[in-house]
Amino acid sequence: MKAQSILEVNTTKIRENLLAMRKGHPQQIFGVVKANAYGMGAVRVANALREDVVGFCVATVSEALTLRRTIADKPILLFGYTDPDDRPELIRRGIRPAISTLADAEAWNREAEKVGICAPMHIALDTGHRRIGFVTESEEAFADICAAVKLWHLRIEGLFSHFATADEAPFP
Repeated sequence: MKAQSILEVNTTKIRENLLAMRKGHPQQIFGVVKANAYGMGAVRVANALREDVVGFCVATVSEALTLRRTIADKPILLFGYTDPDDRPELIRRGIRPAISTLADAEAWNREAEKVGICAPMHIALDTGHRRIGFVTESEEAFADICAAVKLWHLRIEGLFSHFATADEAPFP
């Protein structure tokens, strides 16, 4: 007998969970739908959450473009690597990059200038996960972020971090 696994996705319950989490907390939330919403269907989950989130987060360029074809009215934040050749199209489509270094910000700034717009972006802070972001323990991180903020063709729209040790006890 073959073993089977079945994933049943109830988007009403996903939305109810989001609303319960937000209750009493008016902060703005981006829905993370990377990896096809962790296998639940990114477009389906995004459509269920679209009225209750500010925007969406994805990991790859293809995820961003797929979501953009369906949801044109919400910001999409791209966490992952972007091939330099993809930058102009992403800028034109309003897809926000996660900026991890000053060199990265300068490269996006040059592309945004060529496209002729001030492109929104988000600053990624590396607080221990070691995947993306300005390394907060480094002495130059603050100066590099300040320099990125001053670039003419980029507009900082947000700042985020991945809490790498959120499930661990705090230091005594």
